[in-house]
Amino acid sequence: MRLELLHSRPAAPLAATILTILHILTLSPNALAAELSANIGATGFDDYSLDLELGNTYEPSFAAFDSSYLGRRASVIGPLVNNMPVKSNLKPGEAACYQLKKSAVFPGSKDDAAKNGRSLDFNVAGAAVSSSSEAGILARQNVQKQHIFLSANTCLQPHRVPGDDKADTELPPQLTLLVSNSSQLGCPDLSMQNTPNIQMRPFDGGAVMLSYNFTDDLFISVQAQNVSSSYQGVYFFELAFSSQEFFHRYEGKDGQLLWLDSDASSALLVSKNLATNANQTKQIMADGELYEFYIDNELYPRLHGVQHSRCGLQTNAQIYATPDGKGNLNSLVHMTMTTRGPGGFPKQQFFVTGLNDTTEYLGVIVKAPNGTASKRDGEGIAGGGGTVYASTTFNTVSGTSCKMVTDLDFCDDIQYAIPGNVEKFKDDSLGQKYDEYAKKMYENFEKALMQVQCEAPSTKKYSLMKNCDDCRRAYKKWLCTVVMPRCEDFTLDSPHTIVRNAGQTFPNGTRLPDEDLAKYSAPVFNTSRNKFIDDEIAPGPYKELLPCDDLCYDVVQSCPAALSFACPLRHFREFNSSYGKRDPDNKEVTCNYPGEPRTRVSAAAGAVFNTAFLCSMALLAMGLLY
Repeated sequence: MRLELLHSRPAAPLAATILTILHILTLSPNALAAELSANIGATGFDDYSLDLELGNTYEPSFAAFDSSYLGRRASVIGPLVNNMPVKSNLKPGEAACYQLKKSAVFPGSKDDAAKNGRSLDFNVAGAAVSSSSEAGILARQNVQKQHIFLSANTCLQPHRVPGDDKADTELPPQLTLLVSNSSQLGCPDLSMQNTPNIQMRPFDGGAVMLSYNFTDDLFISVQAQNVSSSYQGVYFFELAFSSQEFFHRYEGKDGQLLWLDSDASSALLVSKNLATNANQTKQIMADGELYEFYIDNELYPRLHGVQHSRCGLQTNAQIYATPDGKGNLNSLVHMTMTTRGPGGFPKQQFFVTGLNDTTEYLGVIVKAPNGTASKRDGEGIAGGGGTVYASTTFNTVSGTSCKMVTDLDFCDDIQYAIPGNVEKFKDDSLGQKYDEYAKKMYENFEKALMQVQCEAPSTKKYSLMKNCDDCRRAYKKWLCTVVMPRCEDFTLDSPHTIVRNAGQTFPNGTRLPDEDLAKYSAPVFNTSRNKFIDDEIAPGPYKELLPCDDLCYDVVQSCPAALSFACPLRHFREFNSSYGKRDPDNKEVTCNYPGEPRTRVSAAAGAVFNTAFLCSMALLAMGLLY
């Protein structure tokens, strides 16, 4: 019995201690604060927070900081709510500060209970009493952790005073995001950038993203640097936190926008394939346009410094289009969904008109947020700020001999500039003229193919690998490509083009200088690929990007030998004036293949290669085409 009494002796003081804690916690919040204010740093109740209003001025208590340098500090403007962006103006040199509380990250945490007085978890207290052999009286609960995502966008930035010599070259400084988990430091600023417990991230192109392991309240500042008198105006920004994903996102590694071709006043661009699974194509096409499209004229740029920010693009873009048609000069951009191009996979197409000639442009697409996505009560939509992708540069040409065509009825793969005549053909009539001629030529081919037993049993077919449908597909693609040659402006210097129609007058009546006429006197330079272009279109002098030779070889491989279709071999003299060869390194466009963009796509990005091209390369490797 004596041993048992010695073992249970701590029970009485332990129970008394628990009762004392219960008594303290039943006091009102004001009384508790009054009693503990002198010892707030030594209470041991680290899971509870006490918000102190420090005012707009302060005295630095760190030797590294000088009070004359720090001056006034930003005070907390307000709290952050999950996926709900806050917006604010900033004058140069100012900072805006927000607080991210545990109650916003951990709904139902003790911060919520603290609003209506302290509360005690009696289960925890009971567990402490029953486990008196443990070292502590109250077992500290595990610290809660949550991976959070902070992001911000610059919507507006100061601009240079008109007339300044550097107005078009120098940009105002980017904003800076600063994060502090120290309640003693409070709102961070640039003077504290080397202080422990503070993370700093400068904006890039008007956007910043920072992931963070959250355990306790954060103070988050956005600060603008001072600027010279050469600038005027203010910054305007959006800031958001999310517990699921970045509210604002910028993807700069691989661009999603591809430039197909352009003429003097229009350009055609497409997104990368939205899927490479044929089973998904129907649903994606039914869902409709996914991207917003923004354009900047590089002669008078307005997007530099905010090109990674969705709200910056919306505020500053000279031309932009949205799926709901609410953009700026939205009518200049015709957006459609299409499956044209290698593979026949879904993508979004952007046909832009009303552009200036000989001008470089910047194109940016933004994946708009999903308006039907679910959200929690009192919170916004995860990813609601959209995703901005890396920009794509494209340019227009100077002459009027080449005109963009797309969306043709028969030659539906044609998406590039062809020889044109602005004096004879307006609107879509040029493409229709070519399309009708190609369709007529194809009808002659169908008559010849009728002589072949396409439906014969396998023992009598012309090929065990190919059928008449393969032949029709290959011939149509080749025919449309040679009927509508890819046109480039005569003034462009390219080693992969050939001069056509040098002796013909331009549509405006002018001719090439005599020295050029003498240089290009050979017959191959004075006619087009087919007589129809010279007689019916009369485009004047232009340069042709020759079709890829694998288009021709695909017809030979896919069609019956009885059709007597033949292609010039690469060592023939006439080959270099008829066909071009693909760049094996895929670094530049060296020949014309329908749907192939001028923007180069690396093999790692999932470029889709034509099966006929692979087959022809195999034949070349075996020496059958030489």
